[in-house]
Amino acid sequence: MSTSQLRMLGGVLAVEQSVKMNMVNWLRPVPNSAIRFRQINRLIMADTSDQNPSNQNSSSSVSHSAIDDGSSPYYLHHSDSPGLILVSQPLTGENYTSWSRAMIIALSVKNKLGFIDGSISRPESNVDLLNSWIRNNNIVISWILNSVSKDITASIIYSESAHEIWTDLKERFQQRNGPRIFQLKRELMNHTQGQMSASVYFTKLKAVWEELSNYRPSCSCGKCECGGNKKLAEFYHMEYVFPNGIK
Repeated sequence: MSTSQLRMLGGVLAVEQSVKMNMVNWLRPVPNSAIRFRQINRLIMADTSDQNPSNQNSSSSVSHSAIDDGSSPYYLHHSDSPGLILVSQPLTGENYTSWSRAMIIALSVKNKLGFIDGSISRPESNVDLLNSWIRNNNIVISWILNSVSKDITASIIYSESAHEIWTDLKERFQQRNGPRIFQLKRELMNHTQGQMSASVYFTKLKAVWEELSNYRPSCSCGKCECGGNKKLAEFYHMEYVFPNGIK
């Protein structure tokens, strides 16, 4: 075989070897580095999906669970309409003690006391909860407006929160200064059984006692730091001022 033929045969063999090597590389398993790259890429994609709006709504789902929970103060039953009347006797001013007691009982049943005592404050950071707070606050305002006289309604209708209205009514009508106490004491002194049965007589007498006891101040802090004992002493001093018999 001549030299030229040998060279040609060597070139053919070299080409065949190159083709075989390329086929082997193509069929070879993916290197660990490539697998690692794909794993990292999947983690990045997963992290990106966690940051999309659907996952950012976790706080919103918590808010909805609080709103839909029947034991939550934000929950509104289908019967909780703005036209609901909670008490039989509207507030006229003189009956504030009995009216407020009846309203507190009714609102506690509705699980809405937090909206009048200020314990449920306006949530500014959560839009869903804020909307629910506004609805509940307006519902409680409607119930209060339905439970007061027209003259009183005109003075509170522009208030923005149920807590503000409740505080205003308490400051205006919760008397501690004597006129109402004097009236109750006079009723006690002039109260006679007459033609009433014993049960009716005692029922009326007990109603006066209960209202009178609500005007008796007390210490709320338990350490005499709130001035309760001083108010109690003034109350008893005022009791001694009233005559023992009023005819």
